[in-house]
Amino acid sequence: AGAIGSLFAAGLAQKHDLTCVVRSQSHADSINSRGIVIAERDGTVRTIPARAVTDTRDLVPCDLVLIAVKAPATAEAVRMHSNLFGKKTIAVTLQNGYGNHTDIEKTADPNHIIIGTTAQGANVSPDGTVNHAGSGVTTIGALHPEAPGSDAMLASVAEIFTEAGFETVITEDAEDAVIRKLFVNIGINAVCALNDCSNRHISEDPELSRYARSLIDEAVAIFAAAGRSYDSGKIWEHVESVARATGDNFCSMVQDVRNGRPTEIRRINGVICRLADEYNQSAPLNREVTEKVEKLSS
Repeated sequence: AGAIGSLFAAGLAQKHDLTCVVRSQSHADSINSRGIVIAERDGTVRTIPARAVTDTRDLVPCDLVLIAVKAPATAEAVRMHSNLFGKKTIAVTLQNGYGNHTDIEKTADPNHIIIGTTAQGANVSPDGTVNHAGSGVTTIGALHPEAPGSDAMLASVAEIFTEAGFETVITEDAEDAVIRKLFVNIGINAVCALNDCSNRHISEDPELSRYARSLIDEAVAIFAAAGRSYDSGKIWEHVESVARATGDNFCSMVQDVRNGRPTEIRRINGVICRLADEYNQSAPLNREVTEKVEKLSS
């Protein structure tokens, strides 16, 4: 339960029996003693009582597990807390990056995995307050939409999320939604991380804008080789619109670099490098930016 995980937990905990799984005992103690504190953009602050643990070995399988860890931690998190996943458990990932479900399906039933994206924005202050930086639609779809019961599963989760305050829509092509969010991350995250700047510079700084656009063009070409066709111009327009709408936000990769934490670069720009190798294509710009961010955060 980091920023996004805590935000969703605060909404869900108001009507459901919910447990936050966190890394440190101090984090668990903070949530157990004072709840989850959410600061809204209009200045209002609300506190939602919640339960948190670091050890899940005594817990029974859950109806739903929302996985909100950074992409590189997915495999370890799911393995460590594998007993949360039963035969009927629904596993939901709204993480950044592409391909996180491959780590999840090693533990969870692939027919019960939901993948998607969220336009909710959040970050955590040093005192643990979760700042709700922006609201937007959450899009979900079944990893295997042809599986029996997938429609009912999606409808249930969409209802629960919407009831918790997160507008949620269902898509028949969840991979497309994940790829479109990936393009946004490709165009913003690494460029901002390397220049230690907020999102607005992607649309306002001509040099950074050209660089980000080049990364997008290259990524679109690689996905075309992989069989997914996108209009590069329209994708860039969307990336620019997101950069403007979230102009004051310092993306998670900037925050990771600042704090010396591992980044999600291999699940974002690094994905383009992997696909380029797989389809015998070239992606020099995304490869260069991946290597630079890895050096910066090592």
